[in-house]
Amino acid sequence: MNHTAYKEAYCEVLYIINNMHKENRNKISKKFIDFLENKKSSEYIVHNICMQNPNSLKRETKIILSILYRNYFCTEEEKVEKEMADQKALNELYSYDNLFKQKRKANKENSIQEEVAIVPVSRFRKMINSIKEKIKKILLFYKK
Repeated sequence: MNHTAYKEAYCEVLYIINNMHKENRNKISKKFIDFLENKKSSEYIVHNICMQNPNSLKRETKIILSILYRNYFCTEEEKVEKEMADQKALNELYSYDNLFKQKRKANKENSIQEEVAIVPVSRFRKMINSIKEKIKKILLFYKK
């Protein structure tokens, strides 16, 4: 995380808040504005912010503004819609099928590589494997 980028973003967000209509500014909690004031960069001077061009804003500023919008300006319906959309995105990202789909692909690739890489088995290993097989047969016979 780039702390200086966020400190500069706090400056930009404060600049935007200070240029809002008073009724919108009053919706934002004083505690949040104080947080921004305390954490902002003292060296960064805000210029070239054009609200008609969102590309002039830093990525971090857009993130903070989206949080600000969600917490203070959204209607209850919008909050519910956004929450549902977030939940759906999380479910798709972390669904059971998707989590193990990647693992299955990796296992298939590994099994293909294992099939290609044939390692010669020593006589000692062959003898141990045959003893294991005989013991398994005996155990299966006595389990019945």
